[in-house]
Amino acid sequence: MNIREIRQSAGVRSAPVCSAGGSFWRHGRALWQRIVDAGKRQHRSLRLCESLNLGERRFVAVIAYEHSRFLLGGTSGSLVLLTQLGNETEEGAAPDSIRGAHSSGEPGA
Repeated sequence: MNIREIRQSAGVRSAPVCSAGGSFWRHGRALWQRIVDAGKRQHRSLRLCESLNLGERRFVAVIAYEHSRFLLGGTSGSLVLLTQLGNETEEGAAPDSIRGAHSSGEPGA
């Protein structure tokens, strides 16, 4: 519902009478509920979770779509899918390719 619809629905259709069962207050409460509902954010399927600027128009970003996450790399002229990360429900799960790079057992590796 947009602001125009709210304004149109705000027009009093009958005379507000407090003694007639509180119709004035019911109308006001219904109008307030429409305003609150109009201000609520819609759920988005695609969102930016985090991004890191690497300088010189380069960046990496974690993008979530529904329940999947993706690591993207980008420059001013291209966008590349680096890897698909675990689902959002798998907290702290790193892809095998990233784990393998840091688990060689050698100091400083």
